[in-house]
Formats: sequence, structure tokens, C-alpha cells
Amino acid sequence: MAKEYWQEIGGLLLQMKIISYADTAAMTLLCDVLAQWVSVRVTIAKRGRVYELLSDGGKVFRARPEVAMEADLWRRASRMLVEFGLTPASRSKVSALGGTEEKDPLSALFDEAK
Repeated sequence: MAKEYWQEIGGLLLQMKIISYADTAAMTLLCDVLAQWVSVRVTIAKRGRVYELLSDGGKVFRARPEVAMEADLWRRASRMLVEFGLTPASRSKVSALGGTEEKDPLSALFDEAK
């Protein structure tokens, strides 16, 4: 799943001309977090957001641990999306890379991943 995000988001960032080879670690982190978020959401869809617990007072419903994980992963992903200018509000704050017409070194990595 992270590989698909790498290709999709990487392609967008290359078109926007706002990514360089120096961003590889940040891109890897973003793609990994998004893949984990989707995985957790699939688990929640299968198991539900709560589980039932029997106690002395009867049934008690608790949020599954995945619910907190989902929220944390989304916060992390959101921050990374902002860093790359991939939200409507943050897009205007990120400037394109200027300069030469030579192919960005990171694009070679994207080409290899295909």
C-alpha cells in the first residue's frame, strides 16, 4: 500500500515541482503512515469501533484500540500532507523548486518503483 502512495503522491509532487531527493525520508514516512491508516480503517470496518465488555454492573462498551490508532495516524499524516503542500490551505505556502531543467534525482526513484 505504501508503494502505491509513493507513486501517486510522488507523481503529484513532481508535477508540482516541490520535491527533491532530500525529501525521500519525509516521503517514505508520509506513505508509510497513510498505508498504516488505511490498514487500521479496514480493521475498524471489519470489527467495529467498539467492543462489549461484561462487568459487575452489566455490559460496558469500550472503544477499540484501533480507534485511537486511527486518530493518531491521521494527525501524523495530516501534518505531513501540510509539509508537502497537499492540503488546500497549505498549497499556497509551498513554493516550487526553481532552476535547472535537468531531471530531479528523486524522479529516478519513482521510475524504478513502477
